[in-house]
Amino acid sequence: MVVITSFQNKSILLVESKTKTGSKNLHPNNMSKEYDFKLIHGTFTGSEATRMLFDLIGSKINFHTMENFSSRERLGQDAPFSDSRVSDLKKVKAELQEFFKGDDKKELKLKIEDCVKITILE
Repeated sequence: MVVITSFQNKSILLVESKTKTGSKNLHPNNMSKEYDFKLIHGTFTGSEATRMLFDLIGSKINFHTMENFSSRERLGQDAPFSDSRVSDLKKVKAELQEFFKGDDKKELKLKIEDCVKITILE
């Protein structure tokens, strides 16, 4: 496990690869087909979770917005997947805003875990 960054002394972005064979060797000659990376793993207050999750969603919205901009500049049209992802992410953001609404959620202790799975396609 490798800590890439932290947030308020709590691990947020951890990398732990786990292949189907159990190998953690990421050398190109020993590549498996599937890898799991722990993106978020920790206990956070409601305030910390709000900032972290909104920063993450904001970053993803920005990525897809820039993909759309690039597609419009190069091809003269929106990137269909990025366009729909921005819409989806805005809905998730609204749901999280509703969840974290009110002062009662700010001091709650929340355990948050998220894993990114990468599959090598041939």
